[in-house]
Amino acid sequence: MEEAINPGFGKDPSAEDKANHQKALVNIAKSVDPEKAKEVASQLANSGSDDKAAELLPSIYPERFIKNHFTYAAASIEKADCDGVKKASIHYAKIKEPGKRYAIDTHVEPKLRSFSKSFGGGMFSSKCNPLEEVWPIAIKGEPILKSKEADMWLEDLKSKIEAQGFKVKISKESTITLK
Repeated sequence: MEEAINPGFGKDPSAEDKANHQKALVNIAKSVDPEKAKEVASQLANSGSDDKAAELLPSIYPERFIKNHFTYAAASIEKADCDGVKKASIHYAKIKEPGKRYAIDTHVEPKLRSFSKSFGGGMFSSKCNPLEEVWPIAIKGEPILKSKEADMWLEDLKSKIEAQGFKVKISKESTITLK
């Protein structure tokens, strides 16, 4: 057993020992309080075991695992200069995730950045030049329980962008469902 947990200086545990160790951590974490389970999940994710960390999400957020999925709040932020006026559009979407991923950012990033532009210019609107080629994204760090949590997060995000001198609008986009 000692060899499985501590294989010795300069040695890596075998794949089997590593899997057994992760399985034991997950089993223990499922029987402790959510904060301790979250610590174990973070350690598993940091060691490259995102799938094992994800197994603990229902233990960490039991009341937020509704109808076999978690719901997250996420946004991409489009910024433009429109005839000297700094404008920003927060493209907001809810993300439905079945509890298979500890971190969802890489899975939703392309979809968040593919929303239609808000500041394209055109015959009847001002000329707008994008300020960033790649839109930054923001994701609420934990699943939401009620829409009010997402609204508060979104208003906080809006306030931060307004503090940078932008006129901000929020564009509610379609829900993104991860399989």
